[in-house]
Amino acid sequence: MEVKRPIDYSIPRKKDCARYKMHKYWAGKPWYVVSEYIRHFTKEGGIVLDPFCGSGVVGCESLINNRKVILNDLNPMAVFISKNTCCSPVDLRAFLEEFEGIKDRIGEEIMTMYELEQLCPICGQRLYAKHIVRGPSQNGDWIVEARCRNSHGSKGKFRRYLTQREKQNIINIEKRDIL
Repeated sequence: MEVKRPIDYSIPRKKDCARYKMHKYWAGKPWYVVSEYIRHFTKEGGIVLDPFCGSGVVGCESLINNRKVILNDLNPMAVFISKNTCCSPVDLRAFLEEFEGIKDRIGEEIMTMYELEQLCPICGQRLYAKHIVRGPSQNGDWIVEARCRNSHGSKGKFRRYLTQREKQNIINIEKRDIL
């Protein structure tokens, strides 16, 4: 096996790809970087193994670049997302139309689940949770990154601990039955 030299050049940033925006995955990698690594380190027709497939970026970019791919993950949701992102034909126009219809019917109800008590310090609109970090390393504190509908805070400027009431709202939502 020939070992290639490491990539010693900058990989220019490219526009986000709609395929990878349908579902946000916590460890998603930029598709154009993954694609460049695949082209650089593997041969056309070769096999790429991704034992932690996550959202399927490696799988999709391998297929796009004419490589075979083996994907695996302990998380069944990651396997589901990867399989449907990589292997399912998607009519993006029909998908967008359906999404807009769902958003019109229940968008406001969904947004209430992400509402925070604090208002945006820039425009005064309601802030919504964008990311919540919790777990054993947080010692019971939950950290929220928030933004308003005008996208203030989209660069991570609004970060703080959740209040007890906000934490309880999330706990109550998580206890709901899924129909």
